[in-house]
Amino acid sequence: MTRPRLARLAPLAFAILVGACSGTNDSSTGPSPVATPGSPSPSGGTPSSGSGCTTGVTGLPTLVSSQGGNFPFAIAVAAGCGWTAATDVTWADVTPSNGQGSASPTLSVGANMNVDGRSLTVTVAGQSFRMSQVGGCSYSVDPLTLNESGEGGSARIDVTTTLPACTWTATSGESWIRVLTPIGTGSGPVMLELDPNPSDVRHAALTIAGKRVDVTQQRR
Repeated sequence: MTRPRLARLAPLAFAILVGACSGTNDSSTGPSPVATPGSPSPSGGTPSSGSGCTTGVTGLPTLVSSQGGNFPFAIAVAAGCGWTAATDVTWADVTPSNGQGSASPTLSVGANMNVDGRSLTVTVAGQSFRMSQVGGCSYSVDPLTLNESGEGGSARIDVTTTLPACTWTATSGESWIRVLTPIGTGSGPVMLELDPNPSDVRHAALTIAGKRVDVTQQRR
């Protein structure tokens, strides 16, 4: 190749070399991002703190009387943690039924109008508590002993029930004592009639609302 032709090619080669070098240093690409502590993850979420919401529940009864009632109990949990409380029956509820942080809700249980007992479950912050309510009818009888004169006549024994719907019966095993009130509902008197006693002191046992009542009648 002749010297004049080489002179013409030199500027073109220099331009190509400069363009290639400048393409390897593109400042528009910038450094890759570096995660810093506490920043959101690439998906946009943040770590969960649910592990700090352990809930303690104390004070719930295991047995409730037939009359029912209100029973405060305690929920212990961190301030930012929510909770709910509910029962599985219509005759009992919890107030308030939800909240955040520690609280003292109240379980309210209605009176049991049935002879048989019943049960319910209270669920608090996912924990279940089973309890029972006794049957609605219990009875007291007063007096449990009578000491009557030989002249005979009337006598009275009072029956007290826990609920107005409770029924009871009264029976006598002796012909000289007649029960004038053999059945009843709710609290009320049992009226008796005694024959005169022509002989020695005598005794009888009555059954009233499931209770034994001892009767002594003196000689006339």
